[in-house]
Amino acid sequence: MSDAQKNGTTKQTRYLSQAIQLEEAVNPHIIKSTMVMISLAILAFLVWAGFANINEVARAPGEVVPQGNQQMVQHLEGGIIKSIHVQEGDIVKKGDILFVMNGGGLYEDLSRSLSKQTSLELQEERLRAFTEGREARFIENASVKPKDESLRDQKAFLKSMRQAREKEKNIIDDQILQRQKTVNTLRVELETAQSSLAIAEDLFERRRKLN
Repeated sequence: MSDAQKNGTTKQTRYLSQAIQLEEAVNPHIIKSTMVMISLAILAFLVWAGFANINEVARAPGEVVPQGNQQMVQHLEGGIIKSIHVQEGDIVKKGDILFVMNGGGLYEDLSRSLSKQTSLELQEERLRAFTEGREARFIENASVKPKDESLRDQKAFLKSMRQAREKEKNIIDDQILQRQKTVNTLRVELETAQSSLAIAEDLFERRRKLN
């Protein structure tokens, strides 16, 4: 290798090493700026963590026990609440109105009970009047004034019962009359048989004497 080639190779090697050094070199200002920003971010996070209020939820089983006496409020028969006069957390004392029940259902039950009672009283009076053979006094013996429709029905039932009894009585009277006719016929036949027997005995006695 000639001297000129050796010098050229040496220069290329020197320039290549300088280029590699330039590529590997880092600007120190960028490093300082990055460190400052990271430090400021960490400092800001620490300040925020010191003053910020973090809401956390912890689940655990337990029981809330009120302070003082606890009274169970319960309706005996149930129903629908019409209005509420207290709010949660209010302090109440004995005699205060807590809520008002809707009495519509109770009034309907009472009306049905009174209607059933009236119907039973009308039936009782109808049967008593039928067995005692008198006129029925529906209005006087009813605790609640019955409806006109119920009165008409009970009077119609009583009339039909009396008509049925009258028909049955007529049938029984006819049967009794027939039995009486049969008895009279048998009595006449018995008397006829007895007369025939007496005649036959008398004839038998005469013949016996003649013989």
